[in-house]
Amino acid sequence: FKIFELGLKKFNNSAEYILAYLDYLSNLNEDNNTRVLFERVLTGGQIPTKDCVDIWNKFLEFESNIGDLASVCKVERRRAQALQEAGMAGQAEHKHTCNVIDRYRFMSLLPLTDNQLNSIGYVDTFKKESQLLAG
Repeated sequence: FKIFELGLKKFNNSAEYILAYLDYLSNLNEDNNTRVLFERVLTGGQIPTKDCVDIWNKFLEFESNIGDLASVCKVERRRAQALQEAGMAGQAEHKHTCNVIDRYRFMSLLPLTDNQLNSIGYVDTFKKESQLLAG
């Protein structure tokens, strides 16, 4: 645990390092410490904006699995606001229905069929944002 804290001082602007640290804390079931790290990293301003998308997605996934509905909604709002402020407004403008679908997903499993998702105009934002960052 302490080795990650020391590493965070040197690699505080590396999203890959931070995601590895978050995975480590999450696997230890350190929910409070994981939340504190999410907050510290996302409000610290050390990470480039484009790299924050993966961390926001991880935070939303974490709260969806561990937190209650109020905390999930709070993270969704903050994530949308952060993406909009970062100039990624097109990615932050989700319909309410799409947010609900993302809330009830489990990994790559979605609550509706592909045809149903296409009919309501759902776009898998987690896949889309990861592809944008990779490309």
